Amino acid sequence: MSVAPGEGVQKISDASQESLQKQFEVGVATRNDVVLQLGIPSRKSDAGDFEIWSYQYTKRASVGIVFVGVPVGSTKTASFYFDKNSGILKKIEFESHQG
Repeated sequence: MSVAPGEGVQKISDASQESLQKQFEVGVATRNDVVLQLGIPSRKSDAGDFEIWSYQYTKRASVGIVFVGVPVGSTKTASFYFDKNSGILKKIEFESHQG
């Protein structure tokens, strides 16, 4: 199974911290498991002994008139922390923001 670029971002649109942890078991899943399911990440970075892959999904609501204080759209970011040497998943962070 291969995932086209950008499809992984769409796949986290309905995700939650819990669903990602069920899909990718920390300490067992590898970079290869994540890329097979979600495709190429939006961003890759390094932090100490970790390689961090981030997938960001942004949904913009189309609103004719925007009222102050009313959230428009949402952003979800899933970050996967892999051990640089082994490629094993060590941690998942998930954030969801409205507005």
